[in-house]
Amino acid sequence: GMGDFIKILDKKEVKDAQYCKQLMKEMGIKVDTEEVLLSHKGLLDYCPMGHLLCLEVLWLNDNRITKIHGLDTNVQIKALYLHNNRINSLKGSLQHLKHIYTLSLYNNRLQDLEAAL
Repeated sequence: GMGDFIKILDKKEVKDAQYCKQLMKEMGIKVDTEEVLLSHKGLLDYCPMGHLLCLEVLWLNDNRITKIHGLDTNVQIKALYLHNNRINSLKGSLQHLKHIYTLSLYNNRLQDLEAAL
């Protein structure tokens, strides 16, 4: 009945990793995609990108992301845009991204950026 319908709508609104995965599918992102645009999607989290072997530029700015993860094998990333999020730690995938030359992290919740770098 109507109750079920409402439940389904609520579930869809959780903009988590699963939602992100679906979004990327709808956007037609494939294994050889080099640039992924996921800005302004209201994401609380994003899905692992390990399968995107050619990913060089990742836009995740203006979301509600709290951590940088799921990119450990994406060593080919050159630019990562994460400004205007809720990231509170630099632990995670950053140490694996050896070829990065653009990293945008302004307006996050990083207390001690100088100390971390």
